[in-house]
Amino acid sequence: MEAPLFKLLLLPLLPYTSAGNFSQGCWEDVATFLSDLNAAKPKAYAVRMYDSVGKFGSNIFSGNTDRLGSYSECVSAEAPSGRFRGQYCKLQVQQDSIDYDCGMCVPSSCSEEDVTELAILDNVLEWEDKVLKNPIYIYSQSGPFYLGVDTFFLISGLLSSRSLLNMLRRSEKEITFCITLKYLCNRLLRSKYALMTIGTFLFLATFTVTALLSSFYKLPVANPRDMRKTSTIMYFLEYYSKPYCRYGPFLVGILLGLFTYQQPGPVLRTRTQASLGWLCAMFSMFMVIALAYTLKASLDAYSPSMALYQAVHRTVWAAAVGWIVFACEEGFGGFINWFLSWSIWAVIAKISYACYLVHPMLIMLYNGLQETLTHYSDVNMFYLFLAHCLMTFLVGLALTVMVEMPLQGLKQPRLNRQAVPL
Repeated sequence: MEAPLFKLLLLPLLPYTSAGNFSQGCWEDVATFLSDLNAAKPKAYAVRMYDSVGKFGSNIFSGNTDRLGSYSECVSAEAPSGRFRGQYCKLQVQQDSIDYDCGMCVPSSCSEEDVTELAILDNVLEWEDKVLKNPIYIYSQSGPFYLGVDTFFLISGLLSSRSLLNMLRRSEKEITFCITLKYLCNRLLRSKYALMTIGTFLFLATFTVTALLSSFYKLPVANPRDMRKTSTIMYFLEYYSKPYCRYGPFLVGILLGLFTYQQPGPVLRTRTQASLGWLCAMFSMFMVIALAYTLKASLDAYSPSMALYQAVHRTVWAAAVGWIVFACEEGFGGFINWFLSWSIWAVIAKISYACYLVHPMLIMLYNGLQETLTHYSDVNMFYLFLAHCLMTFLVGLALTVMVEMPLQGLKQPRLNRQAVPL
């Protein structure tokens, strides 16, 4: 057959060959196979490998979705160099409500995870190349997934501790649960050593558990080239969504609230103290991002430095953000305090909790409704980001106005009203 005809026959296979998040040997062998297949005079082994792939046919809506191809033809193919042979596997692809089972023939150097990666995003190589070379993408794709969530946890812990302490201070002088809790809290806060001991124990507990889970499951730091399918799933199931791995930033906020509540006067007295604190905070935030971008996972070995990073980087980030809050309250916030004091942030702050609750549902809804692969480009991602933000703000505003604010009004004590004679 002539080369143009082979290029036409190759089209059904192309969606499965544009991935880069798998082993180097597999990718090189796939590239060799495609090159030999698409040559002016295709090599016989490449023709057999392609011919053994299951081709989609007619009558799919009646259930004719199995395209198993030829197992024997696939495994009989061998590259002239002897580097790899044909390896038969079955790929399941789902579109709408139909499951397609397609037999594939890939080089024997490809693992199950590699074959799975062959079926992803339609220009992932271009995306990965830009992510790895453009500093703009470092924060969003370097590894510390969604550090904004940890900032949210920090602020939540800070406001929760202050709210609780203010409530206990204003509570009535009768034996209630709040009075009992106040007594216990006061007993703990007259003893600072006990507070420090408990805080240290909790920090060490979350650090240890996170490090052990990271080592056991070989959790990726999330460099794009390290995103193995199994490890990525375990990253979210066993680490990202577990409270015992994520309460570090919340605990930082609680301790910051307790510390600032107890201080009768300003703590920072000189610009030197403030400058040193700002320098440490900025350096810590920089290292959290830079280390994530440089640490690389391996399929065969897992570095202890990666486990240590997974254990502490979120808490370190929260501590650095906590310093910013503390410095602004102490009067050493500079232009950052001026920027954060804009009145527009008060409006956004009131709907932030609702936005936090609904944004993952909107993103998953959008992704679940897609019928084709997503083509990466800066413009597409920018517009997608703006669209998600706009929808999140609108839905968050609606929930705040129609649900949260009315419920808060019900909780407030009713004003005493005098009867007005008719």
